[in-house]
Amino acid sequence: MKKFISLAISMAMVIFAFSQSIPTFDKSMLEQSRKAVYVQANDVIVEAPVQELTGPRAFDPSETIIGETWYDLQTNKSVQNRVYRYADGTIGAVWTRGIEASAFPDRGTGYNYYDGTEWGPSPAVRLESVRCGWPSYSPLGPDGELVISHDFGASVLYFNERDVKGTGSWIETTYAYSTGPPKLSWPRHITSGPANTNIHLMVNSVDEYMGMTGAQVYSRSTDGGESWDIENMIIDGMGDGDYLELAADEV
Repeated sequence: MKKFISLAISMAMVIFAFSQSIPTFDKSMLEQSRKAVYVQANDVIVEAPVQELTGPRAFDPSETIIGETWYDLQTNKSVQNRVYRYADGTIGAVWTRGIEASAFPDRGTGYNYYDGTEWGPSPAVRLESVRCGWPSYSPLGPDGELVISHDFGASVLYFNERDVKGTGSWIETTYAYSTGPPKLSWPRHITSGPANTNIHLMVNSVDEYMGMTGAQVYSRSTDGGESWDIENMIIDGMGDGDYLELAADEV
């Protein structure tokens, strides 16, 4: 009985202690709270102005249409040299042009020239006398230019050149060689030397050649194409011991 009375007294003392420690709240603090402001959707809220900072653009392109084509297959893989900017600021540009879908009997090289001020009119015809494609462009001689393309049906390379870039008549010839594969297509070339008279030509054999399903062969002229001291040579590292095939546009 004494234990029960002692337990009851202890519980009463605990309850009394908690009742004495209940925190009080100053009602004046309620007056300091701010009422929420609701803004209607059509209300105008004036914000502080924000200053937007803009910096100069690293590249702000300017585009000019220099020609047209409906022939979308400009390359099978990699692309030839088709745009060249000269030291005087002029530019020569070529592409495979074709308008008469879908067989494109008019296919050939589209050419345009920038004289330092403006581009010429969009070409209405190809450079070549026959159906060609895959043009490669370079300077030639002191002030001339050269375009090499292929007639794929005949697997013949066509050279179109003139002595003064941007003006004058084009002179057309075909690539004549004494040794190498019977067919050649998909040319790539550059020129080098003080007067751009060294022509370096890479071209595909089309068919099987020298143990490869398709081979890339190299030719060189040091006199602007008048003669060739290297004809259709397979460069070391590009032969049948290195590749089974080097197909169209793979270099």
